[in-house]
Amino acid sequence: MVVAAYWGYVGLMVLRVRRGAKGVSRVLIPRLRVEQFMWVVWLPLIATWISLPFVVAARGDNLPHFFRVSPDVENLVAYFNVWTLNVPAWLAALIALVALHLSIRCWRHMGRHWRMGIDPAQDLELLTDGPFSWARHPIYTLGMLIMLCTVIIIPSPAFLIITIVHIALLNLKSVSEERFLGERFSTAYRDYRATTGRLIPRWSRVVAALRGDDWPPPRFDFGPGRYAREPLDAFQRAMLSWEKLHPYNAVHAAKLSEQFDAAALGRAIRATAESIGIGDLHIAPNRRESAYSAAGHARIVQLVDSADEDEALRQIAAAELNTPFAPGAQFPFRWFAWNQIDGRGHWIVMSYRHVAADGLAAEAFLRSVLERYRPGSLRPQNTSVQRIAPAQPRVLNVIRRAEMRRCFSAAMRLHRRLRSSHKMPDERGRGDAVGLQSLALSNESTNLLLAACRSFGIGLNDALLAALACAIAQATPDRHTSRRRRRIALATMLSTRPPHQQRIAFGMWLADAVVVVDRPDASFDDVLKQIIAELKPWKADRMGAAAVAAMRFELVRFVWPLFGLRHNRRSYRKVFPICGGVSTMRVLSDSDSRSSEILRYFRAVPCGPAAPLALAATRHDAGIELALTHRLSSQSEEQARALLALLRSVMVEWSAAHENAVVVGTSPAIGGTALLPAHSP
Repeated sequence: MVVAAYWGYVGLMVLRVRRGAKGVSRVLIPRLRVEQFMWVVWLPLIATWISLPFVVAARGDNLPHFFRVSPDVENLVAYFNVWTLNVPAWLAALIALVALHLSIRCWRHMGRHWRMGIDPAQDLELLTDGPFSWARHPIYTLGMLIMLCTVIIIPSPAFLIITIVHIALLNLKSVSEERFLGERFSTAYRDYRATTGRLIPRWSRVVAALRGDDWPPPRFDFGPGRYAREPLDAFQRAMLSWEKLHPYNAVHAAKLSEQFDAAALGRAIRATAESIGIGDLHIAPNRRESAYSAAGHARIVQLVDSADEDEALRQIAAAELNTPFAPGAQFPFRWFAWNQIDGRGHWIVMSYRHVAADGLAAEAFLRSVLERYRPGSLRPQNTSVQRIAPAQPRVLNVIRRAEMRRCFSAAMRLHRRLRSSHKMPDERGRGDAVGLQSLALSNESTNLLLAACRSFGIGLNDALLAALACAIAQATPDRHTSRRRRRIALATMLSTRPPHQQRIAFGMWLADAVVVVDRPDASFDDVLKQIIAELKPWKADRMGAAAVAAMRFELVRFVWPLFGLRHNRRSYRKVFPICGGVSTMRVLSDSDSRSSEILRYFRAVPCGPAAPLALAATRHDAGIELALTHRLSSQSEEQARALLALLRSVMVEWSAAHENAVVVGTSPAIGGTALLPAHSP
C-alpha cells in the first residue's frame, strides 16, 4: 500500500506541474539520451514493483519460486512469527511509511521545479534549503529506503534483482543530474556540494541540527592579499567553544617604576604589533582558521590612581576575566594602566583573548612592548619576537601511527577514574562569573620552596599540583564522611613548543593533561609521588597528550549531541569532574631581559568549563605571585581566599620540613626512587 501510494503521489505531482512544464510529456519523458535509455529499464521495473506485492499477497503459493519467498526463508519467517510476531516486517512497513511522508515533503518543497527527468529548457532554481540542506538527493535516498523495506517484507529473488537495478539506476541518475546542475550553476553548486552529502547527510550537518547551529555555516573571505591565514589546532577550537559559555581571557600585569606615559606605551604597542605582524584577529565562522589584519588599534584605559595596588590589580583582572571581546575582527589585547598615589611606580595590565596566544607568547609580546616603552632600561634581546604558525600536531596521523590504541585506552582509563572523582559544589542560578584572589609569597618562602623543589628534582608545577590537591582535600569532607569525595582530579597545561622557540615565538603551543590523585588524604610527599607518576608519560610524550586532548574535544563535539548532553557548564562538570587546574610560568628572569624597573609581575588565567578553580603561579625575580581564579557558583570569595591561604601554608610547611633534607640518602623517595640533592655531583 505504501509503494502504491508513493507512485500515486508521483502521478499527482505530474498533474500539478504539467501546466508550468507546458505538457505532461515534458514532465515524464526525459530529454537527455542517457536518461531515455534508463527509462526503458525503469518503466517495467516500476510496474513490477507496484503490482508484484499484491500478486504475491493474493496468489503467493501458486507463483514460481522466483517471484515468491523461498521455502527456507518462509520457514525462517514462520519461526520468527512465533516469537516476534513478524517484527522485522512491521518495522520495515513503518519505516516505509515514514519515508513516504518525507518524500511527499520533498516533492512539495520542490513545487513547480519538480520533474521526472532533466529538462535543459526548464527555468531552474537551485534549491539548497529545507530537505535539500541535508542531502543533495533526499528523494532518491528515500526511494532506495522504501525499496529495501519491500525486500525485507518479500525477500524473493525477483525483488532482490529489482532492488539492485533500482538502486544502481538512482545512483546513475543522481550523477547525471549533478553533472547538469554543475554546468548550469557552476560556483553556486560547487559551494552547495562542499557542505552537503550526495545521498546521506553529513555528520557535521547532523551535529549542527542537534546543536541548533546555522547550516550551511556562513562563508568567510579573508580578503585578497590582506591577511596571512593560519589553521587553528584542536586546543584553539576547544577554546572557541568554551567562549560560547564564558569569556576565555587571561591577564598579564607588570609593575614599573616612575610614572605612566600613555603616549609612549601606545607607540610601543603599535611598533611591537607591526614588527610581529599582528593586528585585528579574524576568526573564520567554521572556527578552523584565523588571520591577522595588517594593522590593529590598541586602546589604553588609564584608571584612577590607587593606593592599594593589590586590590586594584585584583579588581581589574577579575573584570577582564569576565568581559568578552567584541564579536568580529578585533585587536586581541586590551590595555589598562594606573599610577600609585605614593608615586612608587605604576602598573600596566594586558588582558588578551587566550585563543590568540599562550602564556609564553603573551609574556614575550609584553616584554617586547616594555623594551620599546622604556628604551635602554631593559637589556636588549638577542632575538626579536616573531609570529610563527605552530606546527599543527597531526593528531589523526599521530593516532593512526600505532598510537590510536594507546591514546584511546588512556582516554577510557581516565574517564573511568573520573567517574568516581570528587565533584566540586555548584549552585544553580549563580551563573558562570568568576572571581579572583591573589597573594605573593615572601622572598624567604619563595627561596625555601624553590630549594625544596631543586633538592627533590621536581618542578614548581608538580609541587603546586600536590599542594592544591592537599588543600582541596583538607577543605572538603574526607572520604570517610562523604562517600562521594574519593579521588581528586586536577588539570595542568603542557607546552608543546620546540626548544628553539621558547622565548621568541608568538602563537599557541599548548596541550592539557589531567591527573587523578587516588589518595588525596595522604601526606604531601605521597600525593606528590602520585602526581609525578601520572604526569611522567605525558611530559615524555607531549604530542601524545595533545592527541588525547584533541580526542576529548572531538568526542565532546560529535558524541555529546547523540546522548542529549548540552554544551553547558553542568554537562562538563558531570562528564569531567575536575576540581581545578594549575598553570606555572617563569618570566623576566636573569637569563632573559631584566631591569630594576620591573618590580612585580602578575598573571591570571581562566577557569575553563570543567574546572571551577585555576591557579596561576608566576615566578619572577621579585618572588612568586599566586592568583586563584574561582567560579562564584562553586567557591565564594571567602572560601577561595581561605583555600588559597591553606595552599600557601601547605607549601610553606613542606618547604620548611625539608629545608635541611639535602644530604645524600636522606631525601624521601619521589616517583619511586630516592633523588640526589641539586648541588651533589
